[in-house]
Amino acid sequence: MVVPSTLDDFEQLLNYSTVATNSTDLMELQADDFYFDTDYWLGTQNQVKKNTYIWAEDIYGTSESNTAWGLLYSKVFYANAVLDGLTKLERTTKNSIRYDQIKGEALFLKAEAIYGLVQLFSPVYDREMATRDLGIPIPMTADVNEKMERPTNRYTFDFIVNSLLEAEPLLKSTADFSRASKPAANALLARVYLYMGEYDKAGLHSDYSLRDFNDLVDLNVVSKRDYQQTLLFRYLGSTNDFYNSIMKTTIMDSVLMQSYVPGDLRERYFFENIGQSKYVKKDYHGLGVLIFNGFDADEQYLIRAECYARAGDKDKALTDLNHLLEHRFETDEFVPYTSTNKEEVLQWVLEERRKELVFRGLRWSDLKRLNRDGYAISLQRNLSGEIYTLPAGDKRWVFPIPPNEIKITGIQQNER
Repeated sequence: MVVPSTLDDFEQLLNYSTVATNSTDLMELQADDFYFDTDYWLGTQNQVKKNTYIWAEDIYGTSESNTAWGLLYSKVFYANAVLDGLTKLERTTKNSIRYDQIKGEALFLKAEAIYGLVQLFSPVYDREMATRDLGIPIPMTADVNEKMERPTNRYTFDFIVNSLLEAEPLLKSTADFSRASKPAANALLARVYLYMGEYDKAGLHSDYSLRDFNDLVDLNVVSKRDYQQTLLFRYLGSTNDFYNSIMKTTIMDSVLMQSYVPGDLRERYFFENIGQSKYVKKDYHGLGVLIFNGFDADEQYLIRAECYARAGDKDKALTDLNHLLEHRFETDEFVPYTSTNKEEVLQWVLEERRKELVFRGLRWSDLKRLNRDGYAISLQRNLSGEIYTLPAGDKRWVFPIPPNEIKITGIQQNER
């Protein structure tokens, strides 16, 4: 077995596309943006995904694993392999810029993966509960025999944030769709802080990200987004069975679809009308991917707008919101939002966030954080008259750890 030992080797590990760019579907499966055709759901062979969709108490049945856990921890493994290797390689004046970039990318990849895991397998971050709630295991090396334990949620999020803060100054300032950069690190920090409810810090880092990257697609001009123009490309691709099922058998939530008003170009460019007031999702801006889990400027404008609104600065919130919507509405149809009520402005931002970031892998974390803040959102599925419900505050908002991991490591399982 060849052990990676050079900067070229480490760069190759980080550029391994299946690890670096691919993402999980479990957050979309549990959220409320779409519903499955009943016949498709009944015929689904993947028991984990079938049970995930209805928030079953027993997700796994006879299965011992799920792809999300394996995929995200493989990212951690590759990042650790690079970080371990860099400690054995001298940083010199000649290689310092490249060395730092590679280290920053590895720190970013690991933090991104740990954040993906903690959204699924731990309770939402809550300041009052963070030192008692369990986070997820964080391997510190690439040694597969390293003993795994579950730290607190507080420790897990501190690790994510500190890793990104360490990575940011090491990374290049120019956005690169295929590699981590300063604006990408700040975008992920903004996303993490938003989930944590640290709105002042989320707004600060979204602002930092937008200073370096603020490109918005104007749907009046072009309906397709070149993936090389995104801030950082992450996706759920056509090799995933969920991707193929969505393209054929999932129907967008009717409440969501009714929220797109006349003149809103997103309805036309994001969805396809298949008749009987039913819509299916098109691929993301023509990128050839259905679920874009990466980073782009639209999300950062919405994060900053939400943080302004929560801080009571409704004028700045409306400036960001209207700037985004100018790029989403037919030119002659757009009427800017105006209000003197900060609560109304916050509600508008949250509504537009859902409409803009549909199928971006963000709705599940939004539901969890909004319920923490008292929104009391419950979810429901109707499969041929049989109703499945996920009430706000239910333990099933936390995904169970794969049984094989419990057997191998002895870590504590989530209550279900």
